[in-house]
Amino acid sequence: MHYTLLISIFLISFFADSSVFKCDINGVLTFSQFPCSDNAQQIEIKTPKPSANNKTLSSEQTHSEIDNFIQLRQIEKKMTKSDNLIRSYQDKMTEEVNTLNNKLTHIAKKPSGDLYDFNQSDAIAKQLNNVISRYNSLINVEQQKLIRLSAQKQHIKSSKVFLDNNSTNEAQLTDKFIKMSKIENKIRIHENKIRTFQQKMDLELKAIDAHLSTAHVNAAQQNSFTIQMTAITANYNTQINIQQKQIDRLINEKAFINR
Repeated sequence: MHYTLLISIFLISFFADSSVFKCDINGVLTFSQFPCSDNAQQIEIKTPKPSANNKTLSSEQTHSEIDNFIQLRQIEKKMTKSDNLIRSYQDKMTEEVNTLNNKLTHIAKKPSGDLYDFNQSDAIAKQLNNVISRYNSLINVEQQKLIRLSAQKQHIKSSKVFLDNNSTNEAQLTDKFIKMSKIENKIRIHENKIRTFQQKMDLELKAIDAHLSTAHVNAAQQNSFTIQMTAITANYNTQINIQQKQIDRLINEKAFINR
């Protein structure tokens, strides 16, 4: 009986989307592709059609993954552009600030200062403030773009469709370790830059302070040195702030990967 049942199951499976015949031969239930007795009962067998949802699921997931990949590449391209612009603004600001500081140094080195020198120092001070303010605004615009783009990037990466469910735990852990190591290395680079900027700022401010401490410094020279100190501090603070924001962004990425 068990043997007949197994054959029956096999026939039903094999002749799916066709018909089989059910017969009772000497009290034994039998199934056959052909009529097996005068009283054979024909049975129509139909295989259920695949669901439309099942057909489209894989295709939709593939399309979503491709869309996410393209969006990520576009976001990373925009982030690279903003990073490059920030570096360009930094370089230009430093160059312009140094040029104006050199003019102040020239005034400060004069043995005797007059009203013209004093007024010239004030004019340069205004130029310095304008330069630093202008580049700070430009840099801030790009920093805000980077914040928004970073949030978009994390949102896409957190979507279920984007996650590779087929990857093994070992592969995921390896990928996570590599990403974390790269981020930590970038953080160290930015931290080193901050320390370098702080050291340079301290050295330059101490050098100017040494000139101010001398007894023979006239009013025009004192004014020039003071303006220089303000400009140097503002310039390096801008550079340090840029590096700190880069670190903050990397820390957010690290937290996202580590969650």
